[in-house]
Amino acid sequence: MYLNLLVRHGEYEFNCQSVHLLPENTTKEDYAEFYASTFYDDDNAYKDEFWYYFNGGEVAVKVSECKDVPESEVGILIKYL
Repeated sequence: MYLNLLVRHGEYEFNCQSVHLLPENTTKEDYAEFYASTFYDDDNAYKDEFWYYFNGGEVAVKVSECKDVPESEVGILIKYL
């Protein structure tokens, strides 16, 4: 699965792109939300409709995009991300 997170930190905004192999019996949407919710490893994170907030609201993270990727293309993505 290809995953793109949108991260806002103060006035800065950037994308964090990654490739993941999904655990069995997990949907890509559920995994993407889990990854976003634990992205900054903050036990005090909170969520509104789309964003997860960390460090007292200084950092915001949301899932921008998640797509299935054929196994034959995973190696290519890993090489360039």
